[in-house]
Amino acid sequence: MRKKMLIISNPGARTADNYCEGVHKDVENYKKFFMSPGGGNWHLDEIECMEQPLKPMVRKKLIEMANLDFSIIIFTGHGYSKNGNTYIELVPSSSLYNDMCVDELKQADQKRIIIVDCCRKKLEPTSEINEAYLEHVDKSFSTTRDTREIYEELIRRLDVMNIVMYACDWNETSGDDSRKGGYYTSSLLRVCSEFIEECRRSSKSLYLPAPGAHEMSKSYVKKLKSDQNPQIEKPRSGPYLPLAIYKGRD
Repeated sequence: MRKKMLIISNPGARTADNYCEGVHKDVENYKKFFMSPGGGNWHLDEIECMEQPLKPMVRKKLIEMANLDFSIIIFTGHGYSKNGNTYIELVPSSSLYNDMCVDELKQADQKRIIIVDCCRKKLEPTSEINEAYLEHVDKSFSTTRDTREIYEELIRRLDVMNIVMYACDWNETSGDDSRKGGYYTSSLLRVCSEFIEECRRSSKSLYLPAPGAHEMSKSYVKKLKSDQNPQIEKPRSGPYLPLAIYKGRD
């Protein structure tokens, strides 16, 4: 299967008040999860990380990804909303020139999951850094058996679709913990961890659809930041692309 994961990050300028150290933890946690059996056993050479890239570099990468069978694009960092659209800030700057509309990350004729963990306040590229304790974020996913083959076969059988998962709603900020990462990202990965743990009681192979993981993460996000409300764009009916997978004994 031709597939690729692109993780784009922008913690902000290190000297700025809104610098988000947790963004680096997000990148680390996403790689750890997706390279584990629970995330589909992605290979390291299938995952590319871009920290604070210029917009032309991202657009070039999207062109390179145009003919894939499946892709995941993740952004963690700063963002905002303008004219009914969500924009991600690719680099720290007072100019909006290098900001990119999330719609540019979509590709209608490809199976693609897009995860956007950033603020969506109106035209103010700022983010909050808040204190929180989240128990399962650093949990290892390495104890489940290899799942790469069934993960790819499952994706092949599903319809072409784009799923876009946002950390918060319009005109809201997305919380960040310097030790654990973004509130949404850490909650999403916690749900995946708990799903895998629960599956160990079963002999069957099971998977957690991306929209299901998103919905379950909401309650954890709410406990960390009451005014952060994750949102999603998806087809009205499933089955949906997987975010976590478990290989049973059968």
